[in-house]
Amino acid sequence: MTTDFEIENSEVSPEKGNKNFIPNSCELKFLRINRKTLLFKFKYGSIPMIINLLNRDLDWIRDISKSDVKAILYPEHFRNKLN
Repeated sequence: MTTDFEIENSEVSPEKGNKNFIPNSCELKFLRINRKTLLFKFKYGSIPMIINLLNRDLDWIRDISKSDVKAILYPEHFRNKLN
């Protein structure tokens, strides 16, 4: 899912600006919501994306979609599952 939704109380990894690991144009954040949802937000350049690392459950997407009207879900067939 592409979104500008900001993950509150997230952990940033690794330290931004650590050129030995990632360039300054890349941002990585993690947020564990529950046992089934570990959100991973990465931003490379100007494209921010969020995925659930633990499973393909789509429940978390509804909350983010309500907060960010510009959010787009990929792959496209997942959009049909939410409607």
